[in-house]
Amino acid sequence: MIYFNGTSSSEGLTIGYAGGTFGTPRASLTTGVGVVFKKNVNQTPMIMLGGELRADNNIKFISENWIFTYKDAPAFSLMGVRVFGPQLAVDFALLKIWDKNMSTSGWPFIPYASFTFNLDFNDKISK
Repeated sequence: MIYFNGTSSSEGLTIGYAGGTFGTPRASLTTGVGVVFKKNVNQTPMIMLGGELRADNNIKFISENWIFTYKDAPAFSLMGVRVFGPQLAVDFALLKIWDKNMSTSGWPFIPYASFTFNLDFNDKISK
């Protein structure tokens, strides 16, 4: 399950989701499909397409694109760079929000950063 919410005063969006990644350590494609659960919206499909291409041992170019099929729904595109090591990954990207006609207004991109830390409890337990 995925939950999105832009502000505390908005209703939010819940998605039941399944996906998979296919490829090699150098390049991969990620696909996903989900069902949107929202008041006053039929349970409509959501599609995710993404990919990554390794530029160096610890650097990848990344892209992720979310397409919602319910009426007047926006789409989201994220393109950037992932820097990673054995326990930490950091993404720096630009997020673009598309309206229902695949056009934009206002600021063209929103800066995006994420941090992922890998907690490997199995390694600590076995020692």
